[in-house]
Amino acid sequence: MTQNTPLTQLQVAIAERKASINAIITARKEELAIKYINSDTFLTREMLDSDINTINALLSVAKDSYVLDGRKLSASFGYGTIPNLLITLAKAILYAKAHEKEELLVMANTTIDTVESLVEALGQEAYFNPKTASIREEIQMDIDTVTSMLRQLISDLNLVSEVSLAKFHSGNIKLVFTRAQLKATLAYENYTNYLAGIEDTIYID
Repeated sequence: MTQNTPLTQLQVAIAERKASINAIITARKEELAIKYINSDTFLTREMLDSDINTINALLSVAKDSYVLDGRKLSASFGYGTIPNLLITLAKAILYAKAHEKEELLVMANTTIDTVESLVEALGQEAYFNPKTASIREEIQMDIDTVTSMLRQLISDLNLVSEVSLAKFHSGNIKLVFTRAQLKATLAYENYTNYLAGIEDTIYID
């Protein structure tokens, strides 16, 4: 028979206290979870996730059909989650193979005019083309047309989240284009240094 010693009583009291605290914590977590589910934050997150899933589903189909200059489809950056995805999607559709392009336009419930207008208005960030060993110079963005076509694409896709286009201003666009120019310049320098290294090896041999 277990003796009811002061130590045993203390251990029992500690165990009961822990159980009580755990029950309070569990109840609080459940309360917070319910509040979060019913909150605007949760609803906003759910709508954003829904839109991301919608666009990614189209991109998963489009990426294998991308045929621009033999390059793989690359993601856009610098303008916000949904705008970045929409820009990537527009390029994927525009430069898809003919048959897949028609299918993608139907799936996205949009038109070739919307896609073409958006991609053309985006301009072009500078980039290094290893095939020509040269830097493709930047073409400036038409901000008004870009934001207008993005709103049209948002409507066509029936997106449900509140999409911000606030990053389409001259200061941010200049930053994005400057980063691209620096990246292109670095790639060009690395390429020329590589060629110089090959020539030195040939000369030494």
